[in-house]
Amino acid sequence: MKDHYEVLGVRRSAAEAEIALAYKGRRTQYHPDKYQGSDAQTLQWATARMQEVNEAYAVLSDAQRRARFDALSPQSSDDVAADEPVANREGAPAPTIASLQKFLHQRFASDGRFSRTYFAPSIPLKKLSNALQSYGRGIQAEEVVALMDTTVFGGAKDGVMLTENQIRLKDLGSGLAIWRWPDIRFIEAEKTGIYINGHKLIDCLAVNEGEVAHLVSGLQAFLQFRSKEWQGPQSGQHRGTPQDGADPLAQKYRSMYDMAKREFLDLCEKIQKFEFQLGEHFIERENAAAYFGYLEQCLRDAGRAERAWAILGEIAILSRATVSFSDTGKTVPPDLVRPRDGDSQLVMELRALLHFLQEAVQEAERQVEAQQFFRR
Repeated sequence: MKDHYEVLGVRRSAAEAEIALAYKGRRTQYHPDKYQGSDAQTLQWATARMQEVNEAYAVLSDAQRRARFDALSPQSSDDVAADEPVANREGAPAPTIASLQKFLHQRFASDGRFSRTYFAPSIPLKKLSNALQSYGRGIQAEEVVALMDTTVFGGAKDGVMLTENQIRLKDLGSGLAIWRWPDIRFIEAEKTGIYINGHKLIDCLAVNEGEVAHLVSGLQAFLQFRSKEWQGPQSGQHRGTPQDGADPLAQKYRSMYDMAKREFLDLCEKIQKFEFQLGEHFIERENAAAYFGYLEQCLRDAGRAERAWAILGEIAILSRATVSFSDTGKTVPPDLVRPRDGDSQLVMELRALLHFLQEAVQEAERQVEAQQFFRR
């Protein structure tokens, strides 16, 4: 059964106004009219997503249908208070921890090994404010569940920020790295360095090695625990695992993967000369390759396939739109460059690249207009 709350991206306790607002956002994002100039496959993807959004809204906006869905939905147990003993719940599933904050609290409560790491609700206000201003754009203070201050003088403008949806890492003199939890296969520590999927993202030189290792070990345990939820229940093999070449659904997934990869590689080839001229990479190639490998694995798991398919569709659309813009300079829909909650690292990079190119073209046009003005 499709989780209508997940489709709209709302809480199970969401009020009618929140559901209506989420529906408007999803409708803007996936309406097929936005993709009329795309190929049939992309249009099919957008149409399918829009149908899911319409169905989700139809159910959740109707009190009676929503009540029936909640009663039948296998996720309805998430609304049970996490503090209630499992033994008291008739037919309850294996115990789960609903959030990263609760996981960290249970694992690190009263732990004396942290001197530069702070857990909500006990994060010093000044440090939290500095961190949000430095590398927490788009995040509200109440969303931060943990903060590691890696600055020498304790200003917290560099460090590690954890929310329920993502981890942000900002090193001194380096760019910001943002990773969604479902996109992380493993997180490791080597001395004071933190690695995600094998890539070193920050060196916490001002923090004790033991503290870094202790926090990272907890985060890896969280990933292992939650991976069961992200992957869905399994029995012997992946639930509903499609066989390549035999299942129409598997062919749909494979087709989307191939299209996204083709569009993305075309984009990377297109921007190489710009990257060479600027001396920096818009797209981290190693991370992108690893992420495509992760998405390919997800397509073989019925519990994660639809999400991976949707992400690949976004990658394909953004890659093609960026190439088209660089060739023609035609304006792209503002929604394509607007960051959204839940964006993967690669999708964020693609949106940022498209935004950068638009800004560069607009700046060039302003310079030309200024030159023409002063020639008069």
